[in-house]
Amino acid sequence: MTRIITSIVAFLALISSAYAQSIQTSSPYYVQIGQYYVDWAYPTINLNTAQGRGLTGKGETVAVFDTGLNTSYYKFTGNLAGPSYNIYTGGAVTSDGNGHGTFVSSIIAGNTLTQGSAITMYGVAPQAKIMPIQVMDSSGNGTWTDQQLANGINFATNNGAKVFNNSWGSNLMLSQVNTQSVLSQNARTIAAYETAAAHGVVTVFAAGNYGTSSPDYYATLPSMDSKLASTWLVAVATDSTGALASYSNACGIAKAYCLAAPGSNIVGIYGNQLALGSGTSFAAPMVSGGVALLEQEWPYLTGSQITSILLKTATKTGIYANSAIYGQGMMNLAAATAPQGTVVVPTGSTVSSSTVPLTQSGLSLPAGFGKIAAENTSMMVLDDYGRAYSVSMANMVGTSSSWVNMDVQMARFGADQMMVDVPGGWRLGMVDDANVTNRDAAPTAVPGLGNPYLSMGFDQKMVVSTPNMTTWFSTHASNSSDDMAFLGTTPQPSTVGALYHWGHLQIGMVHEENSIYGQQVAAGSSMATGADTAFLAVDHDWNLGWGWNLDLSGSIGYSKLNGLNALVSSVDDVVLASAAVGFSKTAVFTEGDKLGLVVSMPNHTVNGSAALNIPVSRDMDGNISYQSQSLNLTGTGTETDIQAYWTNKFAEGNKLNLAAGVRLQPDGNADAAPDAVAMLRWNLQF
Repeated sequence: MTRIITSIVAFLALISSAYAQSIQTSSPYYVQIGQYYVDWAYPTINLNTAQGRGLTGKGETVAVFDTGLNTSYYKFTGNLAGPSYNIYTGGAVTSDGNGHGTFVSSIIAGNTLTQGSAITMYGVAPQAKIMPIQVMDSSGNGTWTDQQLANGINFATNNGAKVFNNSWGSNLMLSQVNTQSVLSQNARTIAAYETAAAHGVVTVFAAGNYGTSSPDYYATLPSMDSKLASTWLVAVATDSTGALASYSNACGIAKAYCLAAPGSNIVGIYGNQLALGSGTSFAAPMVSGGVALLEQEWPYLTGSQITSILLKTATKTGIYANSAIYGQGMMNLAAATAPQGTVVVPTGSTVSSSTVPLTQSGLSLPAGFGKIAAENTSMMVLDDYGRAYSVSMANMVGTSSSWVNMDVQMARFGADQMMVDVPGGWRLGMVDDANVTNRDAAPTAVPGLGNPYLSMGFDQKMVVSTPNMTTWFSTHASNSSDDMAFLGTTPQPSTVGALYHWGHLQIGMVHEENSIYGQQVAAGSSMATGADTAFLAVDHDWNLGWGWNLDLSGSIGYSKLNGLNALVSSVDDVVLASAAVGFSKTAVFTEGDKLGLVVSMPNHTVNGSAALNIPVSRDMDGNISYQSQSLNLTGTGTETDIQAYWTNKFAEGNKLNLAAGVRLQPDGNADAAPDAVAMLRWNLQF
């Protein structure tokens, strides 16, 4: 059985060099950029985004079933696949007696070469390879047997083509033919298409130029054979306004696997010169070129995944919401090359094994670690299709928030601490700063003097103190107002600590869950979810006489971080230190006042490293490769706080507190600007 088929083209208009030069600034269809005419179609499909990713179609082969190819023309130099096939002769293709196949091929893979100062064009995938499969003669018609077309399809499949472009068709729609007759009379052809689909080939068909409500029956073969549906695309043509071209068939019954693409006034190569062409013939190669770009960057994608991506990411808003006309919408290469679904970080050996969402894979740490300088390396993440993308490690590592919460500090500033003395030298209380069990609190704007482990955290502490021991406990049910820099599950932080006194020397241990150094952390968004810290601290004050007092305090701690993030192999040798010195003078202006100055370095890491296990690539089979990376956990700077305060008791229960200071290199960030702080509190009792 033979079939008479025609190429699908509305018209071709030649652009002579002189004419092209004269209209380059006024043509609504293209603009001159350097030595290239770039037509309106490329911005419409957001080709620039794919180009920005370095995508050119390099290494991909597109079989063009058409009238042949002008293989000697320089715009195809380097872009010929090598194998070619004429379904009538069984030989190779070396020419194009009609010009249609050459025009279509130039839209797909016209290269970026130029000749002298002549203006030229380039294709959607300018480094893809073209495999010409000649199915039509010099008049643009095709008359073949079922076996002949099947031979051409099998040739393309067996020689490595991954995209079939078909800018040809019938003038009959599916409703005008007998389905069973089509299936039986094209049995070998359909079997060849099924084999191609099984090999991951994406088949693209032009919808046809008859202005009908559906594409022709060849383009809608998947509506007759469901085995073809997942790797089949049909292209309808739009004009430069974005609307369906007047000549184009609509998507109709093919809407589930149909896309819109520019097809009117498209720049291409006709013979040996530039021309403008209109037809669904020129919408189809836009889509075929887009397929080649996706296959280049993600060669492990199956044909069905590529068609799914293009259909899912097509623009569906505005007029493109009408699926009867535009199917799944206008092809959008910006969206098609962007991650789809939930972006995850692989933690297993393959893409199908364990993963964690990127939003729960942060490596944040409390401000006590300072600003951590991560190496400028990348980590691989995956989208719903298993496509690999890179994110900078610099965006993954950071501090979650400042160790100073000004709302909390304002509430604490100058507030009386509730302690109860009981027989035996015991003291009990609910306090903000457990240092008050051993010393008078200095009303500074941010904590300075004392043991930092007794003051850390934003919650009140239940304290039990004896002459030789102090224990404390705090917990907090977090709520929507809590500051969490990364998304993650909301934790309930808790802290338990104990220390032993030898005079002014203190040795102790702090256990934290969902908290590190007093700062709330979230599972998944933090490098760890808790810490055990052993510390040695000294806290002493000297009465120098005449109302003068000298305070010295300092600490050194060794931490073991718990609940490590899946990306963290180990955290080793974390050492923290703090130091503070304070001078104060009583009875400066009145009998009941006190003026003081405190210089301190808050608790911060002075040593520590983390071993990271970072996913960096995947192979064709989905196996994940990892790279070890060491991260220095000391900050780029060391915070130093300089604070002055004045407090005055006017009468029993009436007190005025003033404090001001500056934080230099706040939160251990050497690049941060100084942070000024000032507070005032007046307690009145009536």
